[in-house]
Amino acid sequence: MIDTQIHEWANDGGVTPYNPAMVNPASIDFTLSGRVRYPVNSPELWGEVVMFDELVLQRGDFVLLDTLEYIRMPNDHGGNLMLKSSMGRKGAEHLHAGWFDPSFEGTATLEIVHLHPYPITLRKGQPIVQLVLEQTNGIPARGYDVTGRYNGQNSPQVAR
Repeated sequence: MIDTQIHEWANDGGVTPYNPAMVNPASIDFTLSGRVRYPVNSPELWGEVVMFDELVLQRGDFVLLDTLEYIRMPNDHGGNLMLKSSMGRKGAEHLHAGWFDPSFEGTATLEIVHLHPYPITLRKGQPIVQLVLEQTNGIPARGYDVTGRYNGQNSPQVAR
């Protein structure tokens, strides 16, 4: 989608809350919700969701965050969620688990690791990722609303 199409989709309930200033020529920026989960003792164990206004990440820290924005993917579009380049230049990395199938609905969980030798501070409401929507060649027989395990999520979700 391009900017005019993104505005139309978002205005029709595709993004809540929707801020038109977050639309780029071919993507839309999403912001941090202020919710985080930290790993606890193993890759399979995660702590409860904790709220933050500012979150300082040290080198090697790995956290699950999510977007403030609730996304409702069209039934004929998929989407790639990518870290904003300004965040990458500060040493943050999004672990590329950001594909949204048609009909996905929920906030986006972000798998963030910090690689820079010096700490970075993330702030609630800060733009961190951008979504690029791609039209499919048709409407799937079964969308993510039928097949997905994370549909309707509204906080950083651990693997199911």
